[in-house]
Amino acid sequence: MGHNETKILYLIMSVDEIIHILNEFVPFPEDDPVNDNESFLVGLMDRWKTTEGKNTAIPSIFRFMERYPHARLGPPGPLIHALEADDTTEYATELRQSLMRRPTLLTLWMYNRLINAEKDRRLIEGHISRMRLFTKHPLADEPTKKQAQDFINHQLKRLE
Repeated sequence: MGHNETKILYLIMSVDEIIHILNEFVPFPEDDPVNDNESFLVGLMDRWKTTEGKNTAIPSIFRFMERYPHARLGPPGPLIHALEADDTTEYATELRQSLMRRPTLLTLWMYNRLINAEKDRRLIEGHISRMRLFTKHPLADEPTKKQAQDFINHQLKRLE
């Protein structure tokens, strides 16, 4: 399917179609000369932002990140930009659930950004305790566990 055909499809998508795409999409290989994940997901998330009932797709966005924890989706990428640009915190509950299922580099990054916005010392300490869980999570790989520890160290320095 060509790039222009994809754009036309985005214009007529329902939230159920967006969920279906998120559930079925397999990231392109990094060496694909024609397709790239970021461009594909930018288009999809642009459509998601204007779709009625869009919040019902938030769990599928996180499940996608969990299925492909090391896919190159951008730092931070269109999924996170879309979730954070929305003027709702609907994603925070889904983020916590996703982290408990399978922490990933991207979901830890999002969580750390939420902690960075926190000013209450006790709440920050609670978040640090939760972040410690991710350094031992059975489904977290070593890079993810290391990233969790790096974020813990960062938050501890904020408390000094």
